Amino acid sequence: MHVFITGGSGLVGSEVIPLLVSAGHNVRALARSEKSSHAVSALGATPVLGSQTDVATLSSEAARSDAVIHLAFNHEAAFAGGMEQACEEDRAAISAICDALLSTGSSASSKIFVNTSGTLSNSRPDELCQKLVTPFSSRARSEQLTAEYATKGIKAYNIRLSPVTHGPSKEHPFIATQIAVAKQNKQAAYIAQGTNVWPAVHVKDAAALYVLALDSNSKIPSGANLHAVAEDIPTRKIAEFIGQKLNVPVKSLASEEAGAAGYGFVAMIMTMDNPTTHALTTKWTGWTPKEYGLIEELERDAWKQWSQ
Repeated sequence: MHVFITGGSGLVGSEVIPLLVSAGHNVRALARSEKSSHAVSALGATPVLGSQTDVATLSSEAARSDAVIHLAFNHEAAFAGGMEQACEEDRAAISAICDALLSTGSSASSKIFVNTSGTLSNSRPDELCQKLVTPFSSRARSEQLTAEYATKGIKAYNIRLSPVTHGPSKEHPFIATQIAVAKQNKQAAYIAQGTNVWPAVHVKDAAALYVLALDSNSKIPSGANLHAVAEDIPTRKIAEFIGQKLNVPVKSLASEEAGAAGYGFVAMIMTMDNPTTHALTTKWTGWTPKEYGLIEELERDAWKQWSQ
């Protein structure tokens, strides 16, 4: 296939591109800068200079492609309080891409669009669930938009990434924040009983699902949600690991105490319970996680990097 990918130089995209290339696909990747351009080129893709807000470029690249994988998202704006802005940009990008795929006429029914979302705010653990109304629900409208395009003649899916999609090449903000605050406060913490869970997945396993979404497209219901989730980690287990590594006590906090303790936007996420399954994802694509888990990631070189 001729595949266009946004966010190709990011944590997940940099793992997706080599898998696509090794599978024989011709890959073009959006690159926001010369540095990103060199990065995606080194991975085997042809760089296309532009950003996710450059809808003209997104449209022209989608029109010439058999499949589009959309990974780009303005995390900088979202984490700085601009979630709605980031989600509006995301929906504009989705519309530009999918309208271009539909414009190819009779071949549109063979076109594939793979969108990226997350599992946070799922109403149930399974792939058929909808989203609850939370500060993260703005991104759910991107899922809904993708599902709407699935009814218009293209094959469209949402891949919901785990909130902790981890790999050794980049620190994870949720975990790094907890480590930094534990060092500052001389104690690690979790909320209430700490039995609420965060889904996690190694980035290589997540990347494999994107390729399977293309290869298994005839078996996946158009408009379906796929879950890139390998394990559910209790938040208390994360805090206890941090406490043990730093040799500091581990304490339960009330939810209203977490913000004052210095956890910032992560304080709200520390209260969230997000159990998630991937049974239907495996049924449709054959995806089975193979890489090591989050705690082992921390036991490896990641701890040195994330705890600086």
